[in-house]
Amino acid sequence: MQLIDHIQNFITVYGNEKVRSLVPEICRRLDLDADVGIVLYGKSFSNTDECLKKTGAYFVEPSKDFGSWGDEITLLSGRRIPHQLMAHITWFMSKIDPNVVLKYKYDHVEGNFVGTSFRIVEKGKIRFFDEIVHIDSTVLFEEEVDRYLAENENESEDDILTWAQLWEIQSKTTLVALTQLLKEFPNCRKYVST
Repeated sequence: MQLIDHIQNFITVYGNEKVRSLVPEICRRLDLDADVGIVLYGKSFSNTDECLKKTGAYFVEPSKDFGSWGDEITLLSGRRIPHQLMAHITWFMSKIDPNVVLKYKYDHVEGNFVGTSFRIVEKGKIRFFDEIVHIDSTVLFEEEVDRYLAENENESEDDILTWAQLWEIQSKTTLVALTQLLKEFPNCRKYVST
């Protein structure tokens, strides 16, 4: 696969037992056939343009390299956040549980942005509550900071975020998006968490 911008996508489902049981089932099916088009749409995407049209990303594939596979659906996508795929999943899960809420966290693998979106269906329309933060800093692991600063004399510690700091920012996006959801759908407080 050509190296392009990759986005890690973490999908958690809140709702009744039937809809929650779909998550490990989807993961099981993706284990058997990694073709997201076949598993989630019923047919393989014929090309990148079709994948982009259906999912919102240039490619989407399952990944066990991050997240909690089986408890959540973890997907790697190319160049774009697959918002249409999240809408597709939410729409079909709402047929099983009309109160289903899909939590969708995402981050750029190099730390260029992080965000969280909550999706819910209301009166036949998908509503979303989204918070994204674009990052201008260089993102490094804690143990890489000193070496990076020594090699890049024009950079200062103010220009750097650690991955731990970035994940704190992502947690804040989750709280902001959840607050937006609960403001309009206070009943979700009973079953949706960060």
